[in-house]
Amino acid sequence: MKRKPVVFITGTHSDALNDNNMLDLWWLPVIKTEILSFDKIVLKESFDWIIFTSRNAVEYFVPFMDRVKVKNIASIGSKTSHELKTHDIEPNFESEVFSQEGFIDKFPVEKGLKILYPASQNRRPKLENYLRGKACDVTSIDLYRPVDNIESIHYLFDNLHRADALTFASPSAVRAIMENPLMTDEMREILNDKILVCIGPVTNSVLESYGFKSSYPDVHTNEETIKLLCKLLEVS
Repeated sequence: MKRKPVVFITGTHSDALNDNNMLDLWWLPVIKTEILSFDKIVLKESFDWIIFTSRNAVEYFVPFMDRVKVKNIASIGSKTSHELKTHDIEPNFESEVFSQEGFIDKFPVEKGLKILYPASQNRRPKLENYLRGKACDVTSIDLYRPVDNIESIHYLFDNLHRADALTFASPSAVRAIMENPLMTDEMREILNDKILVCIGPVTNSVLESYGFKSSYPDVHTNEETIKLLCKLLEVS
């Protein structure tokens, strides 16, 4: 029997990929999240919009939803919307493209909007800067932060020689691996021989800044990432 290509997935587990029988998927989440405390006084205000940019933001902020007055809910990407719906929250606006750029392109921004933005402490500033540049009143909350999952990172390096390909789901995942002391010149050579696929252009840009070439799918989801991998690995 022909060996299935081994793929290290550095993001969180996705049930949607359980039925894949063409690849040997190894789930190695190199990033975990840590919830942060914030000043709850902001919850006493009223907002026109609350913007969720990730499933983590939804998960960590849902316990506070009944304490804040908000007219509309926006999400970035179908995965974020799905997480909202699991909590019986229907978004009023969804960006089809899972990126701040895709959200900016379609969001119905107006001068004077009051916007609540609970997100990662390590979020990119592009969306906030854009909204403030359009004269919106943005209240940001550092809701959680990414931290390295040391156990997964060590396991990845110990078994890197066994992988045919790796995927990267976020800039944080890229940095967690690239800036780890285990990333020696020898490990760089091993990694350079692998097929590398990122979930989207932002993560791809960060990976390339470390000197590695990679690809990314047109639609920025785990499912499309796996489809691209199958094509690159020539399996069907």
